Amino acid sequence: MWRSGRLRREFEVSNLASPDLQGILSEYVVLDEEYWAPMPPDLTFIEPNTLTVAGVTTWNALYGLSDYQLRPGQYILTEGMGGVSFFSLQFAKAGGAKVIATTSSTRKAEVLLGLGSDHVINYKEVTDWADAVKSVTPGNKGVDLVVDVVGGNTMTQALKTVKSGGLVTIVRFIARLVEQEPSTVDIYFNMATLRAIHCGSLEHLLQMKAAIEQHNIKPYVDRIFKFEDVPAAYQYISEQYFIGKICISME
Repeated sequence: MWRSGRLRREFEVSNLASPDLQGILSEYVVLDEEYWAPMPPDLTFIEPNTLTVAGVTTWNALYGLSDYQLRPGQYILTEGMGGVSFFSLQFAKAGGAKVIATTSSTRKAEVLLGLGSDHVINYKEVTDWADAVKSVTPGNKGVDLVVDVVGGNTMTQALKTVKSGGLVTIVRFIARLVEQEPSTVDIYFNMATLRAIHCGSLEHLLQMKAAIEQHNIKPYVDRIFKFEDVPAAYQYISEQYFIGKICISME
């Protein structure tokens, strides 16, 4: 189990640090006590379910690398409206950073602005959105951190938004269209660091929990489906209209 410090090969990852442990959509599970952590006291029993993967992954992306921890006043780029992107917005704002978000519709842009995004760019309307992102950063130099949740062509654009010496954290790769991936030349001339992550550690989870309690952060839950409606929940995910997290209630 990865508890703290740098990730090493000998760690066996638990469900607190990874989605790899099976057992979702279960009414009852039996686990060793080391696989459990206390939930934030002011959340419902549904809301903490969003934290162990999306929440911990986001905390790791923003604060997991000691030399690149997000600091107040720095700029971060988030992509889309999924769980990691929403937590990136919430955690970054709680830490005093500036958030630039990309999205695909006016409706979603309004939600992001309402949650505190400093700038929102509709990539359906702005083809070369990398320049648009840089234009709202100090001196047009670019962002300090990108949390990339798409990959492919999006990551190519995202790399163009990061300032020299900045960090691009790759969380997921869901792109279906890959016309041009970043080359080593692109990375070199940006002088950027690329970091791929897969969830986080128990230490990250406990740090995140403390921040949630201190700043009264509430996970953004789009819809809650009943257990018997699980197929409809998966269909809803596939339609890509959701904002934030989708949860299943066993009640």
